[in-house]
Amino acid sequence: MKAQPDFAAAHNNLGMALLQRGQVDPAIAQFQSALQTDPDLPDTHNNLGAALLRQGRAKEAVVHYQRALELKPDYAGAANNLAWVLATSPEASLRDGSRAVKLAQRANQLSNGSNLVIWRTLAAACAEARQFPEAIAAAQQALELAVAQASPAWTATLEKEIALYRAGQPLRDAPHAP
Repeated sequence: MKAQPDFAAAHNNLGMALLQRGQVDPAIAQFQSALQTDPDLPDTHNNLGAALLRQGRAKEAVVHYQRALELKPDYAGAANNLAWVLATSPEASLRDGSRAVKLAQRANQLSNGSNLVIWRTLAAACAEARQFPEAIAAAQQALELAVAQASPAWTATLEKEIALYRAGQPLRDAPHAP
């Protein structure tokens, strides 16, 4: 029984505020409290996945991203986040390029091709699947959006990643400190 849904929402919101301030452990505790009250909150599962990933707990993050997608199949954010881990994890056992491509393509479709972060994920997924021409094309789409948004940080990141794909190398996300 879902008692006190506002209680779960408050925990989720507090968790997000803490996560944005870099207070990962307290954020995780808030997300877990929200899910104890209501285990069927896709946003909270996605947020908990993000917090766990920051701690380098990618395997646990994958579980929560998958649960968010089970609860809300058209959740572009969770599809993108799961695709990112499956494409870029330093842990080979977590990588699945083919699945990452499908998830990133779906997220891109759901966002109408307007989200540079999703284009970046699609590029990384294609590279993991050894589809380097497609990776370069997706990264260039992300780069065009970054330039249009006047974002020099994203522009520099994407230019480095395009060079990586041109060299036939997949992207690996840096492991996070425990």
